[in-house]
Amino acid sequence: MIFGADDLYPYLFSLFKPYEDKFDSSVFTRFIQEFKAYATNYEATTNVTITHVLRDYLRLEANSQMDDDDPYTIMLRELYQRVNASLIGARIRDARKAKGMSQTALATRLNKTLRSVQKYETGEVEVSIAQLDIIADILEVSSKSLLGFDNDKIQVKTLEDVLYFIHDLSKKEELRFKIITKHPQWDGEWSASIYFDATDITGEHNRDICNMLNNYHNQLTLMPYVQDPGEAMDKWVSNEGLRYRGATLMDRDPAELYPRDFGDEQG
Repeated sequence: MIFGADDLYPYLFSLFKPYEDKFDSSVFTRFIQEFKAYATNYEATTNVTITHVLRDYLRLEANSQMDDDDPYTIMLRELYQRVNASLIGARIRDARKAKGMSQTALATRLNKTLRSVQKYETGEVEVSIAQLDIIADILEVSSKSLLGFDNDKIQVKTLEDVLYFIHDLSKKEELRFKIITKHPQWDGEWSASIYFDATDITGEHNRDICNMLNNYHNQLTLMPYVQDPGEAMDKWVSNEGLRYRGATLMDRDPAELYPRDFGDEQG
């Protein structure tokens, strides 16, 4: 376990204190027992903090609860919002310090009071996505990094990587596309394209990906006019990606994926 009772219980009780009048103590007792069991999965060498482990546990448990009116569920979700806000606040603080900016200077740029910035950084106040975007611009970081989403880039170093990516994409239930090829022997040209139809209702996210690619194209047209196009494009992709993070993709049934009448066009 990454921390002992001497660290764990004071920390958890400090989190629960604002809810003492709202929830029965038995609710919190259950929470401590279940979280302690969950936390034992983390070894002492794991490079995480109590707060990170707690955030992951709360997110997992809150999403698995079926009864929205159950006091335990309500407490889990409220605690998750509070813990997540504290982690976002810590990232804002670290980004501000890395830029060499004081809390007062940040407050001035945001047209907020010093106390408001202090509450953001301690997690006392949850920062809206709109406000987080403004803070990210001021601190010259991505909103995604402040939210704690690691930018795990797909490694594309060889054509083999491209092949695997296209193959994985073809397996997703919410996307439908066609691979259209033209050969010089029959078409007078040698070309290939991946075609998404926004009107194809069998692909739940087809319209989303068409919108995404349209936005990407429009952004590319602006790059010749910016000072650092590489950095600007990376930042745009990082922020734009937040819009689509909740659009999850599930694997399709192999029987549906490989129909017997498969021809030159696939998706």
